[in-house]
Amino acid sequence: MKNAYIALAILLSVAAYFYACRKPLSEDEMAAQYKDKVVLICGASSGIGEEAVYRLAEVGAKVMIVARRENRLISVKEEALKRGGQHARVEYMVYDFSDVKNSGKVVDKTIEVFGRLDYLIANHAAIIGGSFLAFPHLQEPDFIEKHFRINTFSIIELTLKSLPHLEASKGHVYITSSLGGEVPISARNHLYCATKHALNGFFYSLQSELIFKKSPVGITIGSLGFIVTKDLSQIMTNIDAIPSIFKGSVEYCARSIITAYIERPRTVTYPASNWITRFLWLLNPNFHEYLHENGYFAGDYEDQVKQSVELAKTAQRIGFQEGYYDEFNEYSDAV
Repeated sequence: MKNAYIALAILLSVAAYFYACRKPLSEDEMAAQYKDKVVLICGASSGIGEEAVYRLAEVGAKVMIVARRENRLISVKEEALKRGGQHARVEYMVYDFSDVKNSGKVVDKTIEVFGRLDYLIANHAAIIGGSFLAFPHLQEPDFIEKHFRINTFSIIELTLKSLPHLEASKGHVYITSSLGGEVPISARNHLYCATKHALNGFFYSLQSELIFKKSPVGITIGSLGFIVTKDLSQIMTNIDAIPSIFKGSVEYCARSIITAYIERPRTVTYPASNWITRFLWLLNPNFHEYLHENGYFAGDYEDQVKQSVELAKTAQRIGFQEGYYDEFNEYSDAV
């Protein structure tokens, strides 16, 4: 029976893969849908968010981009204007979403500049990797609360402030979440995964309420796996050893976010291998124990701790999640 469940999971994953590979919307079709539309994208200075900005500019959307680092926002804006041509409109606002109470200011700014809002893409997140029990600073209540403010509470506040405008425009919301918010797949991303679990719990419930309310506003929740961004390519030293089926293209991921406004799926699962992991865990809640026992995580616990410190050093060197990895410096000589 166990083998039958595994076979079923694989069969469903293959079906999902071929569904994902169906004929994509053409550039002309997307441009027609995005004509005069206004998109607010948070977490737009790098990675998936940055790529999505470029795609939005190319299809003619008016875009407000938000992140903490002004120098990166200026760079992304300049590149987006080049790609979008003479009719492109891209503006930016610097904001740190650890300030939850004032998160709505980015919505106010978008309305002030463009006069409307059609699509909210909540892509920002603090991504801190580290073995939770090995690093005392990760266990500090203030540190934990900060990550929930950024990754969960600010997105709730942002969505609530956006809803009246989205109701008026019959708009849409995209929430960048993670397979780590559904399945225990990581031994050193506790806070990130915890915030994504909370995010999923709230937004699937809000999605249901909007459906029940017959609201014109839809919500898509992105259940994303390992997406090969420029930053992660530099941080992950073993990226080439990861089977291609478990890796997702940042370009395709960004395109799926752009098409979500048009097609309005309830969930986007990418890459397709996420379906296998999700079904195997649902069928066997001890699946993560199997992963540990069979070497899915390289090395022993001490190796994981050392890798956490090395990852933090690399993150600081390349400016990934700037400021969030500083506390790891005190452990550099201890491991």
